[in-house]
Amino acid sequence: MGIRGDFRALKRLSKQLGEAASGKPLRDLAAALGEEAVTQVKVEFEEGRDPYGEAWRPLANATLKSSPRRIGGKILLDSGRLRRSFNRVAMPGGFAVESNVKYAAIHDFGGMAGRGRKVKIPRRQILPSREPTGLGRRWETAFRKVSGTLVRRYFRR
Repeated sequence: MGIRGDFRALKRLSKQLGEAASGKPLRDLAAALGEEAVTQVKVEFEEGRDPYGEAWRPLANATLKSSPRRIGGKILLDSGRLRRSFNRVAMPGGFAVESNVKYAAIHDFGGMAGRGRKVKIPRRQILPSREPTGLGRRWETAFRKVSGTLVRRYFRR
């Protein structure tokens, strides 16, 4: 009596299961999704849109009058510092996207700013909210593509 089968396929499957058990596929997935999130943020700056495809509110007339060089320019791209500040941070079980620029939050959430907090900054959302809208179609599509590529790489037949 003997055992028959495709022992190369069995060895390959054993290797794949070993990699999965090591946690490497999940770490790689988190890293890849984090990079894709930073890419999505950069696209938003280029297009002047939030994660859900809605255009950011245009600059106020007062802003345009006080800074004529902004006329015809892109919103939130005065120097490009804010756009360049976003990066991914590895965390246990996933990733975070962060900015080290102090004024990132006021633009993402909106609110009162300036001396004496007299200037109202409209919300120009940069990162998706968890609730109620989730990631948004563009981010979700990009994340599915990245995830599918990694799953196929680790578990191809």
